[in-house]
Amino acid sequence: MWHGLFAAPEPDQRLTEIRLIVRTVRVPRTVLAIVAGLALGAGGALIQGYTRNPIADTGLLGVNSGGSFAVVTAIAVFGLSDPFQYLWFAFLGAGAAGVVVFGLASIGRGAGNPLTLALAGQGSPCSWRR
Repeated sequence: MWHGLFAAPEPDQRLTEIRLIVRTVRVPRTVLAIVAGLALGAGGALIQGYTRNPIADTGLLGVNSGGSFAVVTAIAVFGLSDPFQYLWFAFLGAGAAGVVVFGLASIGRGAGNPLTLALAGQGSPCSWRR
């Protein structure tokens, strides 16, 4: 790994292939994994901080269900087959579910209460299961 990253070019074909694999495959995947981990950690910390609940997650707020609902609806209505297209519907559905949950939680006597937010997330139609 070290040789693939920092060694000078050599005429040996095997070492050139190792360098190519390390620089074009392994390094980008490692950087992407680090960035994704940081984003998921920051998102989890924000949700847990806002709800003041150490076990809060996106499933508790109905965001996962909203994204799933939007993807399934897009497949059924538009006949999508490319996973890259699912991504945009998942973002749209998750965002819409988040807005609905925060809107429901801000109505009534317990507005702004973390318990109301959690109950709104579990009570949203996107999270209903049979």
